[in-house]
Amino acid sequence: YPASASLVGLRVPQVPRHDFTFQVRYSNPGAANSLARFNVGIQGRAESAAYDDDVNTLRLDPYFTLDAIVSRNLAPGAEVFVAAENLTNQRYQVALSPAPNLGPPILVRVGVRWQLGSR
Repeated sequence: YPASASLVGLRVPQVPRHDFTFQVRYSNPGAANSLARFNVGIQGRAESAAYDDDVNTLRLDPYFTLDAIVSRNLAPGAEVFVAAENLTNQRYQVALSPAPNLGPPILVRVGVRWQLGSR
């Protein structure tokens, strides 16, 4: 890299060497025409250490987060849900420059989803 030979061989900022994600979902359809259907989902993400800067001096620590969602159909095209993000409540670094920034703590959402139109 002629513009800055000191960057040759260094890691790309904000890109961990290892990144692992998974998702598990279960859906209970109930009876053929029943609305007693519910869904459960769990997903996780783990990242190894990364750097926040191009010269690899500001190291972001590795982290793991776990999310979950449970939903139930209320009527055709409508469902109620409860979702939680970062169930482990791990305070992980997302940036160190210009000042340290942390990812969000545990977050819970409750809501209703409507699907408009037909599939």
